[in-house]
Amino acid sequence: MEVKVDRSWAWMVLVAVFGIHFISGSLQYSSGIIRIALLQNTFSEDKELITWITSLYASLFSITGVLASILLNKIGCRKTVIIGSILQAIGFIGSYIVTDTKLLFLTLSVIAGTGCGICYTTAMVAISYHFDRYLGLASGIAVSAQGIGTIMINAIESTVNFYGLRNFFLLVAGYVLQNCVFGALLRTSEHERNYNKEVKNNKTVNSKVTFAYEQDVFDNELKSKPENLTIHSSDLQNTSNKLHQHETQYDCKEINLQIKDSKPESVDENSTDKTDRKLDQLSEKPNEEKSTVKIETKVNLDSRHIQSSGAQEMDVTGQPSNKFTTENRLQETTQVSNCNEKETCFEEYLKLVKDFRFMLFVLYVGLFASAESIIYILLPSYFIEKGTTKDQVAQLFTFVGIASTLTRFLTGVILNKNLLSLTVLFSVPSFLLAVCSFVVPFFIHIYWVQLIYGLLYGVLNFTVYALINKACIKLVGLKGTSSAMGIIMFLWGTAALIGSPLTEKVVLWTGSSDSSTAVIGTFYLLASIVVIPATYRS
Repeated sequence: MEVKVDRSWAWMVLVAVFGIHFISGSLQYSSGIIRIALLQNTFSEDKELITWITSLYASLFSITGVLASILLNKIGCRKTVIIGSILQAIGFIGSYIVTDTKLLFLTLSVIAGTGCGICYTTAMVAISYHFDRYLGLASGIAVSAQGIGTIMINAIESTVNFYGLRNFFLLVAGYVLQNCVFGALLRTSEHERNYNKEVKNNKTVNSKVTFAYEQDVFDNELKSKPENLTIHSSDLQNTSNKLHQHETQYDCKEINLQIKDSKPESVDENSTDKTDRKLDQLSEKPNEEKSTVKIETKVNLDSRHIQSSGAQEMDVTGQPSNKFTTENRLQETTQVSNCNEKETCFEEYLKLVKDFRFMLFVLYVGLFASAESIIYILLPSYFIEKGTTKDQVAQLFTFVGIASTLTRFLTGVILNKNLLSLTVLFSVPSFLLAVCSFVVPFFIHIYWVQLIYGLLYGVLNFTVYALINKACIKLVGLKGTSSAMGIIMFLWGTAALIGSPLTEKVVLWTGSSDSSTAVIGTFYLLASIVVIPATYRS
């Protein structure tokens, strides 16, 4: 059943997306807690290995964006979410079964992380398909679920302590299967149906151009016979085979060897009479070795590309009637030339990569994601090293989630009412976070400073999540949103994967954990600069 944009079932889709983001947020932002639990069950020399496992798991939320966008274009939002949910469950069940830490790379990082990323990216795109007028508000509500999901961090930390890490993985497998229920609510919307139809139409453009070329070639073959309209049966058979290849796709019911004239005038009556007499004579000689056939073609193509309903008559010499204008096929040729590219998935991605402003925005996302991943993967250990307890760290990130929930919703409202530009909403929060990250090491031993830093992180960092959809539509249009989100999520995850291990090496090289906040500040500062030319007057 088709869903109206901004109406009826679209709001139920928002509820489903809210649920998917809630589950994603609760697991993604508890990566630091899972890392601490893994470190307690391994030897100290495996510390860097554990960092890679948790970083890969968290980054695959985004790296799989390209895979998710391909699945979205092929099978739609509903089936994509269900596939992602099943992959998540398989990954967590596998993590419960394995006993070797290295195998967690396959079960936890790759399989479970891929499933989480597929669900997450699909939820982001589904909002764009179901909302237009209220897109900013809907995006704010949807991504606020990730902040609300962080209230589960306390529950996750308690569950790990009570049941143990392996049993925790088994419980989470049942938890993520709820995404199957949410995925079933994602009905196809008008935007999604129109986009899929356009993709299918684009796949036939190359065949349409080939067909137009073959039709012209066959027309020229007729013109090369000046004596009459006689066609050898072998010629007719060869041409019929060519046209038969296109018969199913274009619904060719009749075949005419002529093309529409854009400005038809009167038809030469003498020529028509001669043609009729010629056909009458032929009808009286059925045993002739050569047969003359009058074939009429009516090609009904997509109205957006080619329309040909009329035909130009031929005189007895096989040439077009001289009463027709010399502007033959002008309108049709123009329409064909406008769509003579075959829109493939690769070409669509290549087109986005060549867009300079979009690639600047992608660079911003990479810098932003690197800083963010360091905070929720390494910062819990950093705070514990400075004297904070595990319970206090869990409470701190719960407050971060609450603050981010309000921020995402308010950002959606601001965006919906166009109160601030995209440039301000992207650049200013990143710059303020850079300043805070450079200053906080001087007071990090005070728990209240840690709490204030966490709250500022929750308020300023998560504005981006409510802006991504709007920025993609502004930069590449609705048609390219799915592919653009795939590229953005891929780089987001890649940057998150590299950010934490790179910072871990910097900390080991400098011998001070305070350098982690300096790296965070550097990434945020560069991001605040890069995003200005990418979004200015977009």
